Amino acid sequence: MKTFSLGSSQDRDLVIPGEFLSALHCVLERRGPGLRVHDQGSRNGTFFGDRRETVFDLRPGETFTAASIRFLAMNDEMRAAYPTLVDILGGEDEHSLRSAGDVPTSPSDLIVAATLGGNLLITGEPGCEQDRLAHTIHAISLRRTRPIVELGQVPDDRTQQRAIIDRAARSTLLLAIEPKSQVIETTFCSMIFSSSFQIRVLALAPSIAKASDVLGDATVRPMQHVWLRPLAQRPGAIHLLLDHAFAERGAPLRVSDLSDVNREALHAYSWPDNFTGLRVAADRLVVLARAGSLRRAAEALHIGVSTLHYWLNQVGLTLPLVVAG
Repeated sequence: MKTFSLGSSQDRDLVIPGEFLSALHCVLERRGPGLRVHDQGSRNGTFFGDRRETVFDLRPGETFTAASIRFLAMNDEMRAAYPTLVDILGGEDEHSLRSAGDVPTSPSDLIVAATLGGNLLITGEPGCEQDRLAHTIHAISLRRTRPIVELGQVPDDRTQQRAIIDRAARSTLLLAIEPKSQVIETTFCSMIFSSSFQIRVLALAPSIAKASDVLGDATVRPMQHVWLRPLAQRPGAIHLLLDHAFAERGAPLRVSDLSDVNREALHAYSWPDNFTGLRVAADRLVVLARAGSLRRAAEALHIGVSTLHYWLNQVGLTLPLVVAG
């Protein structure tokens, strides 16, 4: 379909009921990789940025607003990445990404930020998928055709430093800041953040304070902050995340198959290792459901029976896992 209509009337291609959206609010026309939006004389208007417009072009990663509803244009890469962003950040109604002033945003806001190309600081507890998120951001950015450059410890040798700068130029530099990371030398730091080399920096750090210690407060302050909430603060997402993990493993098991007691235990568990612990849980639950006994499951997982028994008690799970029948 080259053009499609948006409005509150049931005969539109995109139907959004409500009194604020006109019956035929606007028409969207495919033009190359983007869209051209034509307002159809709507009562409450179509806005691009802060301006009410009648016709405007929209590129992937850009948004427009109709009747206080924000719409995001996405290309194939963005659509493919969106479920990953929801898993890591939470849904649109969860406050996972915070910009200046702690204004809550969402996965769609991160897509916009990825397209704009600014430097990002990603913080969170271990196991919160910081590295996976950084690679996803690069994959949906305009720099995705160039390989991402990953950097942990900065070498002392100037020639090696320059080689890193040259490889990262016009691409993305993933800078991993660990709790024991040392202050990055001023000259190298100024080079990776210099507009001359057009490097997009994605810094992964345990906290803003640690990033400021390593990079300097003046460098960190302008960066957009992406805070990854620990799974302990996302109990409502646990069942869905586990179902995604089961599906990734090609297993038919779903959380809904488990007993009420076990479903509640998974919901109430604190998940101290975050996604790392969730993957371990998915592996063990799939095998336990298939094996039918603790001993056979432990053998299949290549761990001791006592280890598996301790883990079940720690999470609060009981056998049998699955509801009979």
